[in-house]
Amino acid sequence: STTHSSMDQVERFYQSLRPSLSAGAQVFWQGFHWDNSGRQFGKYDATNQCWSDFTSGVFEHLGPTVFFQDTDLKRIFEGYKIESKRIVSDHDIERDYTHSYWMLELTVL
Repeated sequence: STTHSSMDQVERFYQSLRPSLSAGAQVFWQGFHWDNSGRQFGKYDATNQCWSDFTSGVFEHLGPTVFFQDTDLKRIFEGYKIESKRIVSDHDIERDYTHSYWMLELTVL
């Protein structure tokens, strides 16, 4: 999964994938939104622009995780046309925990 890696790895993956796809090919992508509550339980690694060492929450037993902002998506998907961009979110009232993620539909230019 490209969400459990570094920001640089995510960007390199989608930029290296693009030339191997035909123009007009469609890509569907899902990645964690910046406002996901899980981010607060991790330690930020500025070099790799990701979080790790989560102390609680759904990411506690997972490795490095990237949480994306809109500006990240514009850079990562340069050369793709974003057809649809959604933020999907649900909130656990008992735990005061919001799980939010991006859903993108892209077309290769």
